[in-house]
Amino acid sequence: MTRQGDATAPPASSAPLDPIKLDVTAKVSYGIGSIAVGIKDAGFKSMLLIYYNQVVGLPASKVAFAIMIALVIEAVLDPVIGYISDNWRSRLGRRHPFMYVSAIPSALTFLLLWFPPSGWEQDHLLLYLIVSAVILRSFIALYEIPSVSLVSELTTDYDARTSLMSYRYYFFFTGGLILSLLTFRVFLQPDAEYPVGQLNPNGYHKYALVASAVMFVSILIAAVGTHKYIPRLRRPPARRKLTLLRSLKEMFETLSHRSFLMITIAGLCKSATIGISGALNLFLFTYYWELDSTEIALLQLDSLFSAILAATLTRPLSRRFGKKYVCMVFYVGAFLIGATPLLLRHFGLFWENGSVNLVPTLFVQGIVFSFTGMSSTILAQSMIADVVEDVERKTGRRNEGVLFSAGSLISKAISGIGVFGAGLILTYVNFPEKAKPGEVSPAMLDQLAMTYLPVAAGLYCIGLFCLWQYKITRESHEANLAALGADPGAQASPTAANS
Repeated sequence: MTRQGDATAPPASSAPLDPIKLDVTAKVSYGIGSIAVGIKDAGFKSMLLIYYNQVVGLPASKVAFAIMIALVIEAVLDPVIGYISDNWRSRLGRRHPFMYVSAIPSALTFLLLWFPPSGWEQDHLLLYLIVSAVILRSFIALYEIPSVSLVSELTTDYDARTSLMSYRYYFFFTGGLILSLLTFRVFLQPDAEYPVGQLNPNGYHKYALVASAVMFVSILIAAVGTHKYIPRLRRPPARRKLTLLRSLKEMFETLSHRSFLMITIAGLCKSATIGISGALNLFLFTYYWELDSTEIALLQLDSLFSAILAATLTRPLSRRFGKKYVCMVFYVGAFLIGATPLLLRHFGLFWENGSVNLVPTLFVQGIVFSFTGMSSTILAQSMIADVVEDVERKTGRRNEGVLFSAGSLISKAISGIGVFGAGLILTYVNFPEKAKPGEVSPAMLDQLAMTYLPVAAGLYCIGLFCLWQYKITRESHEANLAALGADPGAQASPTAANS
């Protein structure tokens, strides 16, 4: 008889039922749910800093501080949500109750974030931003962590997990992208009062209304679309007495897994860098490259092509060369390609602002940069999924929720640590508030770019070293499945395996 904590086998109550055969509708529905997370991340990464800094009028450092506070609180809360969902008992299973409950409050709190009270003093506005951001990110976490945890339950196959993650991240990236495109092309348009569309507050309000509605619908689609699989998912472990001390000990035991720590640190470094560049991008587009809202909208399309490439190529490449090595190549590529235009402009080797070649060149560069970044993120999440069985073999517990709570912190670093870092860089170069394009000195803009690049290079080097330390391979994963009594291909249906 297996007891909780026995390192030789998992608890019998957590064993899966018959292998799950996922149809395309279920995969697409599951992926659509990540649109809500993508919208939230895109909003925090690209627009929240410039909105509260240049439109509302808060100093960049204070906006970055508020977003960082929200991330720190969320980082503490996420493993708790994951642990609770791992052990949750209900007729709707372990994950779906949280997914359903999160839909309405996530949409409402996102809406409130973009409607700060008018006439408030800076300190009061800062408090409003902090509270709104914390509440929003907490409710989104109620959906995101149980949802992403389903990947390890729906299939144990090494390659099928990458495929399912590709669905998830395709919609994650394209959902936020399409809404951003709509925002810059339709909402953030210049008028008589606001000649620079990116500084038009009315556009942000329209964006918030549409975004909150899409978030609500996407979460419901994911929950309903995977609802029929609830009876076939992993059951919670046998009832046992859980004290606070024991719960903390189990979470620490799970999160201290070496390969998991390495892939998490690598992902945090990359995501923080992408977060910094994402938060600075709208500043760079507006002031460094001096683009209008229509040109910025066009550049948003590059990620649409990137998402298609990532969803199509990531799985076959990782199947041929292994997740770790493909991830490392994409990891390095993302930095080198992202840095190229800024370095060329610094040395006077790039197109001048206003050149007919500027936007097309940035567009092509953006496709390759986003493709490498998206693919490395897909692979990092798939690698975390493979940690689940390694932890189960060593501890006797399946803690998908706890593992993916920290894994989700990787994407949240984009809009937390990244925006905080961007705010510090803007403060360091003394970037002016409510500035107008063409009035910021070229020397300050060059300093902005050249301050960002060394920071990014350092983070990528740390991440690459950690990524090298990840030890789980296809062979060790299949050995774990065999030791746990599972057929390595049992839960990869023909549909899943060939997608």
